[in-house]
Amino acid sequence: MKTKHFICIFMLAFSAGICLSQQVGGNNVTVGYSYAQHEHMQTLGGPASGLGKADQPSIYFSYGRMLKSDFETVVYFRMLMAEYRTATTELEDRLVFSPGLALRYHLLHSIAPKGCRFDIYVSNSIGGTFAEGCKLEYGAGLGLSYYFLRNLGVNAEADFGEFTIARLGFTGTSNFMAQAGLTFRW
Repeated sequence: MKTKHFICIFMLAFSAGICLSQQVGGNNVTVGYSYAQHEHMQTLGGPASGLGKADQPSIYFSYGRMLKSDFETVVYFRMLMAEYRTATTELEDRLVFSPGLALRYHLLHSIAPKGCRFDIYVSNSIGGTFAEGCKLEYGAGLGLSYYFLRNLGVNAEADFGEFTIARLGFTGTSNFMAQAGLTFRW
């Protein structure tokens, strides 16, 4: 558990250092927490497993670059906090990596008045998760950012698609993922 917190704090400090030395412009870095839930894990574990719902928390980091239009290309990296069964059938925590690409269209970017603190965008993404082999992930969603300072704000996004769940010793998929975090732009 300490390793997970250390990684999150390191990413926040690294991102903050980059942003404090830059001006507001076309780059965007987001660090946050994402959450997905699979409501039918009992089909993976069998009816006798007693599994009902399983959640998938993860820490994510993304870097986006605005194009000349209202589009933004994004590279993201999620670290899923997974549980795997060991040889003694006990559960062991492991980090599972999930890189990907996204394309966002910012709805307010060119029409908002100068100094607007809100940013609304639609997003689509494709990536993979390395849990029991490589599993394809994809999704589309809606996001909202609010900048309480000139280059620092909060971000929330909800996506529908197919996202990997690696919990309780089983691997499955979820069709919904929510994420929230800090966002920096320069």
